[in-house]
Amino acid sequence: MFKNSVVKKPEPTTVPMTPLIDRVKNSEAMVLAFTADHSLSFALTPHLIDLVKALSHDKKAVDEMSVDRTSASYKLTYGVAKTVTESLVSHLKDNYFSLNMDEATSSNINRVVTVLASYFSPEEKQVVVHHLESFSVTKVNSESMYNGLVQLFDKHDLPWNNLMSILMDSCAVMRGSKSGLETRIRTNKAPHLLDIDGDSCHHAHNACKTFCKPFKSFVEGLFSDVHNDFKWSTDQREHLQDICMMIGVKYTVPQRYVPHRWLSVYDVCLDTLRMWDAYTIFYHSFVPASMQTAYMPLIKDLYRKYELSDTNRSSIKQIQTHLQQKNKTMTSDGKAHKARIVEKLCYVQKKTLLILNLYAAVLPMLKKYVMLFQAKEPLMHKLHEQQTELLKDFMSCFVKPEIISDAKSSRKLKEIDVGNSKCQLDGDSIFLGARNRKLLKEVKGDKLAVEFISQTTEAYIACARILQKKMPINSALLKSIAAIDPLCAGHNVTLKYMLKLPSCVTNVLAGDEVDRFDLEARKFQSDDKLPDCENKRIDSWWAEVEDGQKYPMMVKLIKPLLSCFHGPQVESSFNVMGDIIDAKSSSTRIDTLSAIQTVKYELRSKGKTAIQYYFHKDPLHDVVDPALVKNLTRSYKAYEENKQGEREAVETKRVEMGVEPRAEKLVTKRKAKELSMQVAQKARYDHQVEVSQTNKHVK
Repeated sequence: MFKNSVVKKPEPTTVPMTPLIDRVKNSEAMVLAFTADHSLSFALTPHLIDLVKALSHDKKAVDEMSVDRTSASYKLTYGVAKTVTESLVSHLKDNYFSLNMDEATSSNINRVVTVLASYFSPEEKQVVVHHLESFSVTKVNSESMYNGLVQLFDKHDLPWNNLMSILMDSCAVMRGSKSGLETRIRTNKAPHLLDIDGDSCHHAHNACKTFCKPFKSFVEGLFSDVHNDFKWSTDQREHLQDICMMIGVKYTVPQRYVPHRWLSVYDVCLDTLRMWDAYTIFYHSFVPASMQTAYMPLIKDLYRKYELSDTNRSSIKQIQTHLQQKNKTMTSDGKAHKARIVEKLCYVQKKTLLILNLYAAVLPMLKKYVMLFQAKEPLMHKLHEQQTELLKDFMSCFVKPEIISDAKSSRKLKEIDVGNSKCQLDGDSIFLGARNRKLLKEVKGDKLAVEFISQTTEAYIACARILQKKMPINSALLKSIAAIDPLCAGHNVTLKYMLKLPSCVTNVLAGDEVDRFDLEARKFQSDDKLPDCENKRIDSWWAEVEDGQKYPMMVKLIKPLLSCFHGPQVESSFNVMGDIIDAKSSSTRIDTLSAIQTVKYELRSKGKTAIQYYFHKDPLHDVVDPALVKNLTRSYKAYEENKQGEREAVETKRVEMGVEPRAEKLVTKRKAKELSMQVAQKARYDHQVEVSQTNKHVK
């Protein structure tokens, strides 16, 4: 009976394939949601996508990968960074190198010393800069920093003979002639250490502050007041933005003046002059009603200057009315704040503009110098020339030309008595800037003009004296290093100074190598087949000379000189430190910070991103660095050994201080907070019970 019955098999259901465009959008949504979930910067998004693409080349390895918060820290420190440091140390043992070091206070109030190392890399054929290490000191003095540096050299077994120079700022701790850090190193460890003087960028910055001092922070106070006035006020920023739009000025938030930032006063000065008319219109709203009429012509002149329509003027009137209403409800401190700004923008406008225009005209000389020597490429050969040029250019603003021309040598240039009125130009001839010439004609003979000329002369004299004292234009070493510039080749003076190099640099050439250098230097001056030096870094040019194998002794001596720091590159590492250690990560360890810096500088020296550095096109066959594999594998063990060492150090200190061991654990910060809340809760409960019983007794 079942013969004719047929059991039909269910047809397989086909699941429709999701279109590629839908999958792409879902992946984008996942990345963007991840960015939002973890409060990441949108600037990181494209790099995050590149990372995903790179990791997808080896899905099996990614599936096996596991990194949590703690392991990320110790794998970076004892795995990735340790591998980079080991490679760096091996290069420093084989090559001459220089250091750049400084100290700063981190956001979690640790005193951190950062040490950068620079050397001529045979692989890269140019000078590269690496982060050697960051370490903390309890007290910042020359002894603690010297001990920290010696421990660093001992830990890595670095040869002191390979150390060429150390660039530091010129404070007594670093460069004191009796017991400064540099003096200690030269006396005890490296008598051959080159004296390249202190950081000349700091000298230029300090010269700028000296120039501004006679004006008694008049415009600097305005900068701070304007910045703070808009910092927390969104409606004021919106009104200023509207005014800028109407007069055709690019709106930006008023720039902050930071005294310790490189020539910040110059940058904010330019920004203030650019926004001057917008500020004038905006703050006219806060001029007292009794004085509004007197200063109205100033506003009408601006209306005509920018050809504002009736609609524009009406809009500005509405803004001013709103601001005037706001002024009535402000606190006394707020009104005083506005009054200071109005005074400098309106009441003594000419005085403010005279100082701003002077800064804008004079300070570019110092700014240009600082920007030049903050460059990453080696510029030691330019130091003497640029310092001499800066001093001459600055003196030319107020010193008679014949006085400067008669100073044929660096020594005579430093000896010019800039304070002697016989050496100075008269008040009408000193450089004040083109804009100020017009302004001074309007106030000629006034007390303001006389006072301004007097202050400007005082500023010039004080600043020039600082430059004369601090800029080492007399340095025989810097003059000799200038001779390695290929543009100077072929001159008798160049040969004269180049032949002095072996006597300045005593730790590189030995025995007959000095004589060979002498012969090569003479031959070099008349060589018409040297490589073309146009648009080339000087270290890359000397690498080409090395490849030619014609001047081995010159190359041997000059490569170490190219490693010398000429600008404070360590300053940028402190900016990175501020990004890493903030309110949310105040417990970040110094060794973790050091590891992050080490990796960042390694990538920068190679000119690669992390993805480019570690990416393998063929993950199944491309060899991974054995040292990296070894260090990452042993990173947990190294982390535990370090923790054990720290525990033993604490135990030793406890014994030395005579502190008895405790059976119970110390109460943590969180636990103490919980216990305090419990005690408070119990106290409230007991109080309620007591009140309740008292009420019953009364009844």
